[in-house]
Parts: sequence; C-alpha cells; structure tokens
Amino acid sequence: HDIFVEVILKFDALIVRCNPGQIKADGGDQGKFDDSMRAIRKAGIQVWPSADVMEFMGAKDALCKIASMSIGLEDTFAYYTEAAWVEGFKKTMKFQPRVIKQNRGSSGEGIWIIKLKSGDYCKEYGEASCNDDDVLDMVEANDNHSEEHTVAEFVEFCVHGRSDKSGEWTSQGVGKYLEGGKTAGGQLVDQRFCPRIVEGELRYNCVVDSLVGIIHKKPKEGGISAVGGTGSIYTYFGPSEQKFASLTKSFVTTDLPKVMPALGLGEEPIPLWWTSDFINSSPPGTAAKDEKWIVGEFNCSCVGISKCLPAYCKDDTPNACYNDIPKKDLNEIKTISDLLGQKAVQILVKIAREKGKPAVVGDYFSGTPVDISALTKMSKDDLGLLPQPATPRFKTALIGLYVRAQPYGGSDKSSNGHRYDTIPFANGMISAGMSCQLIHYVHQEHTKFFDVVKNFQAIIVRCNPGQIKADGGDQGKFDDSMRAIRKAGIQVWPSADVMEFMGAKDALCKIASMSIGLEDTFAYYTEAAWVEGFKKTMKFQPRVIKQNRGSSGEGIWIIKLKSGDYCKEYGEASCNDDDVLDMVEANDNHSEEHTVAEFVEFCVHGRSDKSGEWTSQGVGKYLEGGKTAGGQLVDQRFCPRIVEGELRYNCVVDSLVGIIHKKPKEGGISAVGGTGSIYTYYGPDEAKFKNLTTNFLERDLVKVMPALGLAAEPVPLWWTTDFILASPEGTPAEEEKWIVGEFNCSC
Repeated sequence: HDIFVEVILKFDALIVRCNPGQIKADGGDQGKFDDSMRAIRKAGIQVWPSADVMEFMGAKDALCKIASMSIGLEDTFAYYTEAAWVEGFKKTMKFQPRVIKQNRGSSGEGIWIIKLKSGDYCKEYGEASCNDDDVLDMVEANDNHSEEHTVAEFVEFCVHGRSDKSGEWTSQGVGKYLEGGKTAGGQLVDQRFCPRIVEGELRYNCVVDSLVGIIHKKPKEGGISAVGGTGSIYTYFGPSEQKFASLTKSFVTTDLPKVMPALGLGEEPIPLWWTSDFINSSPPGTAAKDEKWIVGEFNCSCVGISKCLPAYCKDDTPNACYNDIPKKDLNEIKTISDLLGQKAVQILVKIAREKGKPAVVGDYFSGTPVDISALTKMSKDDLGLLPQPATPRFKTALIGLYVRAQPYGGSDKSSNGHRYDTIPFANGMISAGMSCQLIHYVHQEHTKFFDVVKNFQAIIVRCNPGQIKADGGDQGKFDDSMRAIRKAGIQVWPSADVMEFMGAKDALCKIASMSIGLEDTFAYYTEAAWVEGFKKTMKFQPRVIKQNRGSSGEGIWIIKLKSGDYCKEYGEASCNDDDVLDMVEANDNHSEEHTVAEFVEFCVHGRSDKSGEWTSQGVGKYLEGGKTAGGQLVDQRFCPRIVEGELRYNCVVDSLVGIIHKKPKEGGISAVGGTGSIYTYYGPDEAKFKNLTTNFLERDLVKVMPALGLAAEPVPLWWTTDFILASPEGTPAEEEKWIVGEFNCSC
C-alpha cells in the first residue's frame, strides 16, 4: 500500500477502475485505500472518480438531494436511523406503492418494489400509517423474485437482518441496511413507485458532460427490474435519439450543471465515465415532450463499456481478451475512449489554468519555452501574465513595439511597457494550452529578431500603426519580413497583407455589392481620376471622402455643397472649381469651408498657395506615393443617419463577442473617441440588431476575405467592423440596411 501511494504521487491524474468490493475481496481495506486517494486528491492530483465522488454520487440518498430538479421526485426520503425508518416507511407505504433502496448493494440487490397486498391506501399522505401486521407484496430488483412479508418483518430484516422476528426470506441479501449508521453508508431511500418501470428504464452513458449513448433496458415479461441476467431486453440508441430529445435536453442543459453542487461535490469535476438511470414517472398517454423522467440512480464506480464485455473472462470464456471484441464494435468504443481522453485533457488544462498564479510586479514569464534571450527586453515585467504551460500545444509569441522617444513608450502602453491589452491576449492563448511569450521589436535588431521569431508556430502582431516608424524603424522592412515568415508556414495574426488589404479604405469598393456595402463607392489612386470622379459625385449627393492612412477619423471628411444645388441624376453635371463646400472632419467634428479647387489641392498636394487656410490637424497629400504606397481616396454617399450613431462589431475570428453603439455628441457627426460621443455596450445576441448580425455573420462574412484578395488567409483573430445605417428614417428594423464604414484589424 505505502509503495503504491508513493508511486502514484508522480502522476498528474489517476483513473480508478477497481470494481466495488474487489479490494475487500482481495484482503485489502477499502477505507484505507479511499483515505489515501483523498490525500492524493488534496495534493492536487486528479482522481477520477475520487472517493468522495463515488461515495456521494453512488449513495442512494443522492436522490433526495436532486429531488427538486426536473429529474427528481419531490416525495423522496432518506432514513439513517431505525426510528426514522419505521415512522417514515409506515407513513409512505400506507399512501402509495413504494420503492425502497438500500445503499450498499449492487445489481439491484436490496432494492424492493413494494405494494400493500390489501390495496387499502389512504387518500392523503400522512393521514394514516401501516400496522405491523399489514402484508406486503414485494419484488427484489436483482432477480425479480417475489416475497410476501408483514410490515414488521420487513422492518426487522432491513434493520437487523434475518432473525426470529423477520420471517423466512428467499432473498440472496442479508438485510441490515442501516448497519453502521450514516457515516458507514447505512441508509435506506424511499421513493414513490413508478408503474411504468415495466416499460423499461433508460441508461444514459456519459463522458463528463457529453452524452454518448442511451440504453433502453426493458424487463423480462412479467418482471419489474431490468438488471442484467434477468432476461431483460437491451436496445441501444445514439445520443441524439429523437424519442428522448425532451429528456436529453432537460438533463444535459438544465439539470446536469446542478448535480455536482447538489451532491456536495461542487469542487469536483463530473465523473469521466458514468451513467444515470431514468424511470418514466408520467401517467400512460402523456405526450413525449411532456414526460417526466426521474433518476433511479447514478453510477460512477467502475461503470463498464458495454461493447467491451466480450473481453472479460467467464467459465465458458476463460481466455477472453481485447482481441475478442467484435471489430464492428471497436469504432464505437474508440469514439468513447477518444472522447474520454479529450475530456480528461480539458479538465487538466482547466485546473492548470486555475492553479497558475499570474505574474506579480517584477515577475518575467516570457523567457520560455522559446529562447528569446538574444533580444532586448523593453518591458519592466509581465504583470498579470499566466505561467507558460510546461508542454504547450503550440508555441506562440505576441509582438509589441516600445517607442523609445515617446512618454510611456507610446500612447497605448501600460506603465511596464506592454500595450494595455497585451496580457489578456496572451492569457487567452495560455488558457487554451499554448505558450505565448511577450517580445518587443527593436529595429536595430531586425535580423536577430526574425531569427528568433522563426522558432514560433504563430505570431500575434500588436504594433500600433505608425509606431515602428516613430521609433526609427522601417514599416515596409518589418512587413516584408513578416510576409516571409508567413510564407514559411508560420501563422501571423494579422499578416501584413491582411492589415494592408483589410485596413485599406478601398476595401469598401471590394464589398460594395454585398448587403453590407454601398454600390456607389469609388476609389481614386491618381490625381486625374480623383478630380473627375469627385466633381461628379459631389454634384449629385453629399459625400464622405476617406483617406487611407489616417487613424481615429483624421482625413475622413463629411462634405455638402453649401448651395445645396445638386443635380437630379448622377453624371448629368459636375462641380465647378469655385463651388463652396461645407466640411466636417471626423476626428474632432470641426468644420471648415473651402472651394472644390482648394479641397482637391489639399488632398493632392497638401497646404499650398492654392489650398486656402486649413485648421485641420492633418497635412493632406492623401494620394502621395501612389497606390502601392497606400495613396488612395475613397468616395461614398453620405448616410445622414450617422448622427444616430455607428455600430462597432467586435469579433474574434468568425465569432461576434460584443456590439458598441457609438453616438456622436449632440450636433456632431463623428463618434470617434474623445469627441464627447456616447458609447453603449451590447452583447452579441442583442435583439435590436439581430437582422444585421444574422446577415453579416451567416451571409457576408464568409465572402469578405476572398473579396479582399485574402482567400488564403484566416479571418483576423481580433478585429472590428463599423456599421452605418443607410436606410431612410421609418424603415422597419428587419429591413434596415447597415453598411460597413471600415474594417480594423491593425491593433
């Protein structure tokens, strides 16, 4: 025993498959074994199932603890003393046929289905009790044999076993069901008899919280119990069997999460492999969807996998082994065993995550598993970061950029030098079983940096636009090296191409034909195209002109003709150079007034003697460098309902995780942060945006990456889409058209 315990302390988890009674049958002490397993459990090693789980879940009084659930019977009682048993049983037996269950037996031994031979039941529970000489008709579940005894004889057998007061018994059991008291497992459970048990029980086979199969166990004709070996008929169903859909849904989704806490096992995981037996308690004729199925018992102490039974030895198969399992059953067995492994890993990963204490001030958790010691460490510590897993499923890195010439290392930094949301990002990776080391790009170490990066399997890039340049580096050089990393088969989230093509304003042209796009969206890359196109669109409707390089609304202009003199049909007229424009810039909602010629000049050449005076913080020159350098302007119809606010959809790959409604300050048009706008936060299932959400996620999202020329790239790990309401006022919510204002995946 002691050597055994010393050895098993070296494992992370133990699966206990010792059949009840076998330790005692081999001359051992079950209590000693259980106490050692409890000590192992306290040492932080998982035990499936633990001694407490086997005891509390397998105990018949578990049925009392779940009595108030939809899978329980409220009139379920447990007795631990002779006095409580005598008083309680005489009262319940006088009211209804009962099932009395001892705690220690197996395979139905000591489970009695009992009726009054006289059939003389009282109308209301508690208005009468049985007499000692009332005669009971009894059937024992282990073999469906019948006996007839008085109440006094049955009470005596349950308490003291066979005696001169108990009468003659043919049962294989010895009674004495309360022996040793509650602490030793002495108990009797008393439930209303459900007559439809003759139609059979349902055994739900479960791997942790996943149902993997259902067995309908029908008793032999004339019998009540469907225990194996009694001639009962077993029918096997898959976990999605429709005839039991109502029970399955109620059990798995509603009651199962409550079971372990109800049994006093809230700190323990649901057993790895276990069963729950259900009995139909509804009257005949109840619709399937309305049937009430109640738990007859839970079992997690060495439950067998039925299809493996050919592998165990019997008198007629003394050499039985694994190879005797029929090949046709091995696929089903493998499905169950694979799921067992997956669930076991999930439990261990979850526990490891809960046990892992995050870094405190001064702690550095990014040094392993990949050796990054060659790189300059730009942060003070990894405050809040979880420990790296000892054996990560994948090795990832999160790349930041510390701008050495700026306060704090940049406007997005925490006091330790990491970006403000770096730790949650990395902890998400670690919690999923991956390592995630935090490293900074220092442009003087460019070659060395990318030599290190090659050792990771995935890279998360969190360098805010413009920071590499602000720190003296070359964004193009960085991007080209990341493209090489991507071509080498290492994931980069987001890749340089994804950031460029998805973040570019002309992405709006590429999705114009989708339900989330505006068909009259144009992109200009040359001065000639810009002048001709803008004069034509501006004469037709108010417009939004968007530069490609700015952030936070800089260089996004909402423009109207001051005269209001628009043409009726697009293309029938163009603006003159001296037409006056009323303009609002989205970054701060400030207004300017310029002629068409001045605005055209500012967009192409910036401030000059032809551009007039500008109060904008920007410098113009939006086409500078041409298309390859990101020089472009996008021209869209102005949607006046933008004053009601935009919707920002926050997404993790293809999953929507939250919606932000961003309403401009009264009198403003843009809801950019810092302009007095009001932000309201909604969950991903918000009903008022259901139509947009459904269309976007189920219809358009799958088309976005291909439309942008990014079909070979995954949807970004963390990204946003801003939507503007393009429909006229009064449009019913289900018919509203919301259009994309921009995508953002660059930090």
